[in-house]
Amino acid sequence: MPMTTANPITRFLITCSGTTRAILTEKGCEIEHPKYAGIGATILFTAVLAALSGGYAMSTVFHNKWLSIAFGLLWGLIIFNLDRLIVSSIRKTSSNPNVSLSKRFGLKTNEFLKALPRLGLAIFISVVITRPIELKIFESEIQAQITKDLIQERTLIEDAVKTEFADIDNLERVNIDLRNRLIELQNEWNRRVKVASSELEGWGGTHRPGYGSEYKKRQAEAKEAQGAMNAFEARYSPVIQANERTIENRKALRNTRIEEAKLRIDQSSGLLKRLEAFSNLSATHGSVFLASIFILLLFILLETAPLFVKLLSSRGPYDEYLETVEHEAYATREKNVSDVNDRINTDVALSRQRNADRLQAEIRLTQSTLASLQTLIAKEVNEAQVEIAKATLADWKNRQLSHLPSREAARSAVAPSVANTGTGNNNNMPVSAGNSPLSPPIVKQIA
Repeated sequence: MPMTTANPITRFLITCSGTTRAILTEKGCEIEHPKYAGIGATILFTAVLAALSGGYAMSTVFHNKWLSIAFGLLWGLIIFNLDRLIVSSIRKTSSNPNVSLSKRFGLKTNEFLKALPRLGLAIFISVVITRPIELKIFESEIQAQITKDLIQERTLIEDAVKTEFADIDNLERVNIDLRNRLIELQNEWNRRVKVASSELEGWGGTHRPGYGSEYKKRQAEAKEAQGAMNAFEARYSPVIQANERTIENRKALRNTRIEEAKLRIDQSSGLLKRLEAFSNLSATHGSVFLASIFILLLFILLETAPLFVKLLSSRGPYDEYLETVEHEAYATREKNVSDVNDRINTDVALSRQRNADRLQAEIRLTQSTLASLQTLIAKEVNEAQVEIAKATLADWKNRQLSHLPSREAARSAVAPSVANTGTGNNNNMPVSAGNSPLSPPIVKQIA
């Protein structure tokens, strides 16, 4: 049946199972509804038992109804969330039905190995939930065991305190010995007084009445005994009285210590005392131990049932859809990561290209600047050469103009002879313009 047409209880139980309701609405997943509703019911009932267990455990500690209820609800929600997490985190591995039996066994073994931590957590939760419920089930027996343990603890405390105050017994024995000795001396004195009296009255050993020598002897012995008694009493009576005061104070302190210890023992009836009593009860009564073991196994089975249902059941449509959705999410994430990487790589490549173009532009600008500087320098050099040539020519011109009269006279005197020589000489020598006194100086071009 489609998810929308399922009854509210089924939808609620499916939600408790930790499944994705949107996937269960897909076509073909209707057959999975009973399985996940059962898993959700198991998780829900476990959470309810956990809430009761936590509330009872808290009530034995704080003895506050509202605080116990609040903690029980919180503990139930915690266990409910943990169970949903444990069950929903288990994934069924897809396998080809045509593969060999050994390979399918290997896949199943791998699933169980992956589920071992979750299984250990489930068992731990079972133990935590079970113990307060066991305390409630065996409450009367535990209370009787607590009373027995309290009596034993009181006896042990009294023995320990008496051992601590052992000096009281020592002082009492000393006083008893001193009193006995004083009584012995008193008896001895009384005996000797009687002997002396018998001698005085005549019914003693000599049977002679009167104050004879025997009477005087017995009278001296009686006085000696009386002196010894008085000396002993004078010496040890203060000791006996001091011991009595010490004994009285020490007994009062001992009784106070015993009462305080008993009060602490009587008040130590909380959760720890109940756990100790239950442990002692299980150790001394085999039936209680076996009942505790069976209750624990029952809760372990209840807690681990959803895990084994998921592990032992075959792969269904829900698992197929779930794997498809997870694969799409994974592929989308990988695609997004790839797109981001491509975008980053493109940005890096563009940045590198921009940097290369900027470098080339800077190189071309530098080369153009150098070429412009060279052209400007060459132009300046040419202009300087022209100015130098003009200056040199002007200087030559001035020198020539200053020698012009003398040179005209010399030229007139030399002209006839030159003409004659030119006509009669067969060896005509050309006159170099550079050797002529009238030729201007040659200005060398500066490269």
